[in-house]
Amino acid sequence: MYFFMEPRTTEVLVKDFAASAGKFEEFYNGMNEREKTLFKGYLHKLRVEAHSPLVTANVETTTATLF
Repeated sequence: MYFFMEPRTTEVLVKDFAASAGKFEEFYNGMNEREKTLFKGYLHKLRVEAHSPLVTANVETTTATLF
């Protein structure tokens, strides 16, 4: 019966992740394959946004602030 359940949305997964603080293994093992793919995609998106030169921040970046 578990296989026929609709996967949680990314928004729900993120909320569940935040609520599972300190219990990541339990959270991860509770996901089905589709949910794992959605969550990994969400994490990848965060990494891209954090390191993309196309994403602008309101923080001035100079060599003094980098080092």
